[in-house]
Amino acid sequence: GVSSGNGSCVAAGVVDVDDLGEASGDLATWSLGYAEVHSDRVQHIADRVAERVAAAIQTAHEDGRDAEGVAAVVRDAFNALVAPTRCKLIANTEVHTAFHGGRFLAMEAQGVERHRWVAHPECGAGGKEVHPRDGEQVEIGGRFSKASNVRFPGDPEGAPAAIVGCMCATVPS
Repeated sequence: GVSSGNGSCVAAGVVDVDDLGEASGDLATWSLGYAEVHSDRVQHIADRVAERVAAAIQTAHEDGRDAEGVAAVVRDAFNALVAPTRCKLIANTEVHTAFHGGRFLAMEAQGVERHRWVAHPECGAGGKEVHPRDGEQVEIGGRFSKASNVRFPGDPEGAPAAIVGCMCATVPS
């Protein structure tokens, strides 16, 4: 289901999937479109491998797999062409982006006016001991200015350095 894509935020109580209501259909539509359009974010891998990643992510999403399931599908598609840790990083980043893109759309559809960045203590993006965006608040649709200029965690418009390995969330404020 929807919650399996970001179990850490669900477990921490940051995200309540039940609050998505009818917006969950938008989440699925956005997630599928994201996987198709933004597979080019996978960097430093030959084109044929990137095509395999895109197809594996699409298939795993359609099958309703969680991040570990996506990682397994990506690993199988690579047939050891890429290290397993790289597969897990790609899968986690892509699932995180799809989940938070859908969550962003749901907050927008529900009329949420502002949201606040909540840094995950083990976030792999941002490159700082204290996450630069933690606590920053912006209007829905606005950009978090500190360090990355993204609209939400994992924003596909953000630079890879700002989103790869990100485990953060936003909450209505």
